[in-house]
Amino acid sequence: MKQFKNIERKYIEYLVLITFAVCFIIAFYFGIQNLSSFSNKLVGIWNAFYVPLKPVLIGFIIAFFLYQPVDNLYNRISKHSKFKDGTNRVLSSVAVMIIAILIITLIVYIVLPSTITSITSLITSIQDNMGAIENFVTDLTKHPMVVNILNFFNIDITTSSGVNATLVNMLSFAKTWVEGIGTNLVNATMSVGKTVYNVFIAIFLALYMLIDKDTLLSQFSRVAEAIFSERIYGRVSYVLDLMNYMFFKFLSGKAICSLIVGAMGMALAYIFKIKYASLIAFIITITNMIPLFGPIFSVIPCSIFAMISGGPIQGIIMVLIIIFIQQIDQNVLAPKILGDVVGLNGFWVIVSIIFCGSLFGVVGMVIGIPIFAVLKILMGQWLMDRKDENKPPLLTSNK
Repeated sequence: MKQFKNIERKYIEYLVLITFAVCFIIAFYFGIQNLSSFSNKLVGIWNAFYVPLKPVLIGFIIAFFLYQPVDNLYNRISKHSKFKDGTNRVLSSVAVMIIAILIITLIVYIVLPSTITSITSLITSIQDNMGAIENFVTDLTKHPMVVNILNFFNIDITTSSGVNATLVNMLSFAKTWVEGIGTNLVNATMSVGKTVYNVFIAIFLALYMLIDKDTLLSQFSRVAEAIFSERIYGRVSYVLDLMNYMFFKFLSGKAICSLIVGAMGMALAYIFKIKYASLIAFIITITNMIPLFGPIFSVIPCSIFAMISGGPIQGIIMVLIIIFIQQIDQNVLAPKILGDVVGLNGFWVIVSIIFCGSLFGVVGMVIGIPIFAVLKILMGQWLMDRKDENKPPLLTSNK
């Protein structure tokens, strides 16, 4: 009787899987037939949930990056404090949050005013350096390889009038962009106000998440145990722990490396008397978060800004500075701070950046590597399990 029950349960599971598969195929077919309307509905559903839950998402991200410092401080306070565990948790959470806010405020206070000044000075100095830029471009176009490339794209800068036309178009675009900023100043202010509001609410939510971390995790674990079987719950818990370790280790280490690289870029720009050092450091810091392609994204605007401020020599010096600090980042900082946490070779790094970047944009380029690192570990373990399952039994000799 028990055997028949097991067979009946097995067929019921197959029937459920087949039903889900048929429903998925039907939904996929109609989705392809009405792809535009389907995508619009998905965007609408996403916006309906994302807009009200945006402070919660921001708060979760803040809590994710701060929970380990909070745990470390909590363990140290608990060894020497006479307060209860709950009080120690509150003190450690509040202290870490205050320190994080002070650090971010200090960085913004130092970088933001000088960055705005650099942008304003950059726009006003473009016209003053027009002659030097024109001479540099004219000399550059004498090279046959450059001429062939420009002719391929139908760009005529082989004559003075061509140079002027190209530069006028560039300046016209910059002027339109600046005027657009002035026209949309009210909307930008409202957007900043909403962002400040969301961040303000998110900070309090993150603080509550940090204080009640153990309680929240226990509640989610109880819900998951009630929904999933013990086997599935164990696998999901393992995947989440692996993602937690990989994302925190990679993103926090990459952020530290980017801050150090940005500070080095600013210092070297000041040493070589390159203007807009704070703007250049800001660009280097942000783009360095993008693995592999970040230096390429930073060298182009930074060298152009340096060339505008001090001529072609300054632009070449800026390129050499970025190459120098990237060598330090790749050979000194990254091995010490990140180590071999991801374990991906160059091919899979490129694939992860391109694939996730095409799906999620710049954010995908940043998180693509830890995602593929997790998939690599899971795939390796699955292959090992399959290998053990397919291993033939050991032959035993009959005595």
